[in-house]
Amino acid sequence: MPRPNEDPTEVRTSISAEIVAKHIGDYQIVRTLGTGGMGEVYLARHTETDQTVALKVLRNHVADNPRFRRRFEREAKLIQTLDHDHIVPLLETGDDNGVPYLAMQLVDGQTLADLILEQRGIDDADRSGVDSQTDTAILSHASATPDDSGKSYEFIANAIADVAEALHSAHSNKVIHRDVKPSNLIIDRDGKLWLTDFGLAFLEDDQTALTMTGDLVGTPAYMSPEQTIGSHSEVTRRSDVYSLGATLYEWATLHRPFSGNREQVLVNVANGSLATPRSLRNDLPVALEAVICKAMSRSPDGRYPTAAAFAEDLRRFAAGKSVHARMPGWSERLFRWSQRNPLVALASFIGVITTIVAVLSMQAIYSGQLVLINEQLEKSNDDLIASNLQLEAREAELSNQLFISDMSLAFKAFEARNLFTTKQLVDKHRTQASPFGTNRFAFELLNYLASPPSSTLLTQHDSPSTGIAVSNDGKLLVSAGEDGSVHVVDLQTNQRLHQYQLPGRLDCIAISPDNQFFLTGLNESIGFCPIKVYRIDDGEEVLGLLGHWHSMESGTFSSDGKLIATADRYRQVQVHDMDGNVIKSMDATTRNESLAFIEGSHRLVYVHEKESGRELRVLDLDTKKHTVIPTDVLVAQFAISKPRGKEDAFRVVSQGYGSLSVSDFGQPSPFIEFDSFGVSFRCVSISDDGSLIYSGTDEGAVYVWRLSDRSSSNELFRPLIVPAATGRIYDIETVAGQSETPGFITAAEDGKVTLWETEEKMPIRPSNRAVAYRNTRTRSITTPYQGSADVFFALRSGEIVHYNPQEGLHELAVITQIPGKDTVELAVTEDASVIAVCSDKDLKIYDVQTTKLTNTIPSLDLERSCRSLQYMGDRLYLLYTDEVLVYSVPDYSLEGTIKLPSDNASAIHRLPKDDSLLIVTDKALCVVDGMSASIYQQAESAADQFRGVAIDSRGKQMAVIRSNRLIEVCSIPEFETVAVLRGHVQIPSDCQFLDNDLSLATTCEDGLIRFWDIASEREMGSLVAGKSLHNRLHYIDDFDMLLSTSDAIPMDLWVTNRSQTGFASAEQTEEK
Repeated sequence: MPRPNEDPTEVRTSISAEIVAKHIGDYQIVRTLGTGGMGEVYLARHTETDQTVALKVLRNHVADNPRFRRRFEREAKLIQTLDHDHIVPLLETGDDNGVPYLAMQLVDGQTLADLILEQRGIDDADRSGVDSQTDTAILSHASATPDDSGKSYEFIANAIADVAEALHSAHSNKVIHRDVKPSNLIIDRDGKLWLTDFGLAFLEDDQTALTMTGDLVGTPAYMSPEQTIGSHSEVTRRSDVYSLGATLYEWATLHRPFSGNREQVLVNVANGSLATPRSLRNDLPVALEAVICKAMSRSPDGRYPTAAAFAEDLRRFAAGKSVHARMPGWSERLFRWSQRNPLVALASFIGVITTIVAVLSMQAIYSGQLVLINEQLEKSNDDLIASNLQLEAREAELSNQLFISDMSLAFKAFEARNLFTTKQLVDKHRTQASPFGTNRFAFELLNYLASPPSSTLLTQHDSPSTGIAVSNDGKLLVSAGEDGSVHVVDLQTNQRLHQYQLPGRLDCIAISPDNQFFLTGLNESIGFCPIKVYRIDDGEEVLGLLGHWHSMESGTFSSDGKLIATADRYRQVQVHDMDGNVIKSMDATTRNESLAFIEGSHRLVYVHEKESGRELRVLDLDTKKHTVIPTDVLVAQFAISKPRGKEDAFRVVSQGYGSLSVSDFGQPSPFIEFDSFGVSFRCVSISDDGSLIYSGTDEGAVYVWRLSDRSSSNELFRPLIVPAATGRIYDIETVAGQSETPGFITAAEDGKVTLWETEEKMPIRPSNRAVAYRNTRTRSITTPYQGSADVFFALRSGEIVHYNPQEGLHELAVITQIPGKDTVELAVTEDASVIAVCSDKDLKIYDVQTTKLTNTIPSLDLERSCRSLQYMGDRLYLLYTDEVLVYSVPDYSLEGTIKLPSDNASAIHRLPKDDSLLIVTDKALCVVDGMSASIYQQAESAADQFRGVAIDSRGKQMAVIRSNRLIEVCSIPEFETVAVLRGHVQIPSDCQFLDNDLSLATTCEDGLIRFWDIASEREMGSLVAGKSLHNRLHYIDDFDMLLSTSDAIPMDLWVTNRSQTGFASAEQTEEK
């Protein structure tokens, strides 16, 4: 039936009264699709191309009307300028005997108005009075969204966002649509929403009205308030935003935003009398309601500034993110209501004022009583606030005590090499706020040490992964599961290629040198355990042998692929060729968990047990002779590196029961060995070049040692410890990676096969071509100021070196060489540009950048040594036991001598806030101000004499080391005791403030670095460094790094995850 028309710009004329020609232009009319006020749309077919289009034709009764004709032509002109995926495109325009037409793309779907009616449950027979009339390019009125997606709020938001972006595209071309409404939106069968019918559109720059004076353009229910006044100049892009918001309102709520007769609708639109969407549908999300209300704000300034901003907020809602729009507050709603109802608002205001006056009058009557009550309440509130403050302070103190207790347990767990317990204790406090949480250096250090490096899970077995093998070219990995599963992994992509299931328990696996086969043993509880060889690419068995009476523990291919060797759990070792012929079978009298061929297929390395213990033997399969590789451990597992360029140049690492040994072929004894490491080693590996060894344990940790990091007596320095699994590590294989340090792969009890990157977490060991790391034992250390990244060392070997992690994380810069027997003290200017080196013979001045000697001052007294020196301003102060020599800078002329009020001076420090120096003597602390010295604090007895001082970063506290092994933290300048730290076994040799002066790190002869909480006077925990009388500490603030030095062992750098961030930033700066 015909549908009434609510658009006042359209003319109500019966379609049946007009006769449509069979052809218009090059198009043959098929049937009528729809009718609008001034145009009709037909389904038409191009007579030459057979293309089906929607043909829009100006109706006969208005074709001669210049105003409608101009509007029709304008529509064609405007659409031609638009190109967007959600605007129905114009294909062709023309004129047939004075009747203009537009050929547009045909959209197979229905109007949004029809879809909304369907969702409301209104059929065609009940659509009277509903704005569903269209002259758009629509093929059918069948439902375009057969499922429920059209009812989803997210779908609705995304669809309207598409149209908003289409509107933004039109606005960018200065086209204002002016008639956005559901009947001008088409949703096709794919759920795509199209914008059409630009019949009322105009250009922003074109001030010529399209309608006669006084006409209202658009459909009232979707008009913006400014459109209702009939002013063309007031209509802007935000008017389209309003109309699209009204369309969204109707689709989301299934109710029109405004209803009633034409006059009522116009009044309600103009006044902004809009029911909130959630009052119509209470399941409507609040965020979507806020978006709708912002788009339909009565004031254009209150709407989205652009259709693109409208689309962005809709996308955010659909993605589950917070939207920018907010519902108006009560004050804004009140203001809008008063604008709409000024008389009622005035009356209400007068009533409120009257009420306030009455209340004030009553308050004046009872003010005396209220004052008394308020005073009592104020006192009660003060008492309550004081109680709350006490409670908060006690709660904070309790939190701090719990934090310190857990830190102490975590340090003990780390000392016991229980990294998983360490990490659990640390993670308990990860979310705690300052000052008890993650700002503590000790916390971050322990977290860093207990956290694993970067890793990649290569594959996962459903049972323990008992063995892995990496191909010689590093491209393939095969892994065995206890349940008989075999996985093949491409190590170039880290993707699993194949998975096979074998009928037996697997305890080992090997891969052939040509990457074609893998070797394993099918272990059964009863009978023989067969030896099997399978193809890698399809899992086909190519060789099956009777095997071993006991479970097969290890197997390997020779490097030329001609032989295989296998060993069972107790003693038998077998060698076969690839045809299955027995080459050698022998009784090793012990378990062999490792086997290896060297020199192709000529020699086999295995473990043999004799009366004196196990030994590592090499069997020459040609001569049948044995040779022994020297080891000093009861060998359980071993690994061999590849040749290093010379014949027989192999390196072997062997381990067993917590002991480890490293030997080179041809050498009479191991060059590295240590016993009783305290953990149960399960497997071992060595890098191809023999530079790193990897040991896996029953506790799930992997120890990584760099063999070059060892002392002159061949003791290995601190390893990297990786918490690789929660259970046993069954096997380890090394693999070359992108970094200089090879990574490794673990097979673990939890079934995981994991690739680990070690470069990022290997201990930092600075060195120089002229100074090996092992020789960085330190006699003295100086820095320009506390926390500086520039650190200068006088090494025991005689070098004066400079270290700055920003200039080279692993690099030491050598400045000069001093005879190793001389006593050396250092000082550096505040800008780290000049260093003074004072030896027994003279004082030398060097330019740090060029390392050139710029000045030499002979010693005034060769019988005594300089105890310390310090730059301050334009002076250099040299400390001797009973006096200070003052030199002028830069000519280094002797300015004078300051006699000290106390002798046996040992150190000189600069007070950060004053132009003065603090000198430490046995019996007193002295202050040097200008050219005079005075006593600042005296020791009361020989038991509490002074041994050292550290000053905090703010110059407000100092930590004083006493001869009674106590450290007293005192205020400056009052010297009032803040805290006393007890528990050192020996006299501390150095200390360092950390964590914005909340913590203190100490070191002494026992080789421990202790971390203290100053407020509670409790030790948080300790780490093992090196035993020495002259241990020193320095904290580098920019890199969150603690540097420990000793004259007995090389320097050690303790870093955190924050350090890694600093290192990355420094590398980027260096690259730029």
